[in-house]
Amino acid sequence: MKNTIYIVLLLLIHFSVKAQTEKGRWNAGVSIGSFSYQKNDFGKSFSASISPSAGYFVAKNWLLGIGIPFSYVSGNYTGFVNSQKNQSTTIGVSPFARYYIGPSKLKPYLDIAYTFSHSNYHTDNSIDEINSKSNSTTLTPSLGLAYFLNQNISLNAQLGYNWYSVKTTNDSGIGDGTNYSYKNATLGIGFNIFFGG
Repeated sequence: MKNTIYIVLLLLIHFSVKAQTEKGRWNAGVSIGSFSYQKNDFGKSFSASISPSAGYFVAKNWLLGIGIPFSYVSGNYTGFVNSQKNQSTTIGVSPFARYYIGPSKLKPYLDIAYTFSHSNYHTDNSIDEINSKSNSTTLTPSLGLAYFLNQNISLNAQLGYNWYSVKTTNDSGIGDGTNYSYKNATLGIGFNIFFGG
């Protein structure tokens, strides 16, 4: 009798874990990138980024979705000649594809996202006030790890590598703006909610 109960419990656990990433389920989540605050003799700065997302499992372990990344940066600096205030906001749209690996509660996953973002910048100092804006694209392959607390909630950690390209224009009409690109690594943490199916 005990063996039968153990087998039934193991089967229930096995199928409840497998159902987390089954076809037809929905996903909603949020990833928090970086929150920072710095203060020193020359001024202070604050930055924050957050990315809510939603997706749908089109096949077992295959999630297709879209994220809305948002970031904010501000700084107040005091120099020998003048002081300066900087502020920027960025919002984007980021379709992604994710594949979860394995049937356990701790699931690694592969993720790729393409992000288009628009940023507004404002710089104000005792000499001049400058407004500019930029459009950027980012391609980000990532490796992640999801820990499923139960069938409907997971905690996530994700390490990504960005190929980033941006074009900036100045509203002041001074110059033609700049084009540049760079690469960097990012680490994000967050949680996801799974429902339906």
